[in-house]
Amino acid sequence: MKEKTSSKIQAICAVVIVILTIVLGRNNYSILEQQKKEEQIQYRAYVSVVGATVEEIQQQKEVFLKLTIKNGGLTPAEKVTIVTYVTMGRERIGESTRSNSFLQPNQSDVYLKKIKIDELDLLKKDSGNFYVIEIYYEDYAQNEHGFIGKYYSAEIDGVKNLMVESGMEIK
Repeated sequence: MKEKTSSKIQAICAVVIVILTIVLGRNNYSILEQQKKEEQIQYRAYVSVVGATVEEIQQQKEVFLKLTIKNGGLTPAEKVTIVTYVTMGRERIGESTRSNSFLQPNQSDVYLKKIKIDELDLLKKDSGNFYVIEIYYEDYAQNEHGFIGKYYSAEIDGVKNLMVESGMEIK
């Protein structure tokens, strides 16, 4: 009788140990997955617009929109693509694309787009028209990321500038 009871206890203990091992294994796997996600967030590339200005050429009716983008992350950004255009209602005007295959951490890049002064005047704050900047890139783990910003024109102390209406990271 003692042997049967002892065998049953051993069998129950073995089942409990197997269940505990499975539970602990699943917990450890979840912890490792969470750490991997946090590492990707912490060490990935973060590309955004850090400057948007208007460079006016005297005696001409053209200006350059000067965009400065920067990778503020800890790893390189790959397949960096910048798409710019003006929105007038639902219409995209003057869309242009520029690709830069690589942007190192803390590296900045400048993008110039020539437009007419008349077009800049269409981008006043309350016009509902915006200069849109979209940036797409991949991080070291080949995850795709993006940034979109909407800008309007304003004169400050007689100098034309681009002002941020909104900006956000997109996936």
